[in-house]
Amino acid sequence: MASKSIWLCLTCHTCGARCPNGIDVPALLDPIRHDVLRRKIGITDPKVAIFHRAFMDTVKRFGRVYELFLVGMYKFKTKTFMEDMELGWNMFRKGKLHLLPPKSGNLSEVKEVFKRSGLK
Repeated sequence: MASKSIWLCLTCHTCGARCPNGIDVPALLDPIRHDVLRRKIGITDPKVAIFHRAFMDTVKRFGRVYELFLVGMYKFKTKTFMEDMELGWNMFRKGKLHLLPPKSGNLSEVKEVFKRSGLK
């Protein structure tokens, strides 16, 4: 639980597709992540947990990832306002960061998943 690797998984499912035993690794990592956050144990770099929480809050609020909001929440909570400023500007110029959140047709379904899971 103290390993950073549980937070680095992008849930692309490549490992599960290649696993000779058919283990769905991302499906195992999500409950571990939530347990670590709930119990506040084993987090060696608090920024990792802050990012995860900001990511989940963004999905819960908008039904999908809204990068500008995600970055704003992360920067506010970590107080790293100027860190990565050049990268952020480049992403904005290339159209990777949008001023308005993306439309999600299934926001009510996403909120229901959060409600049923007990995630706050």
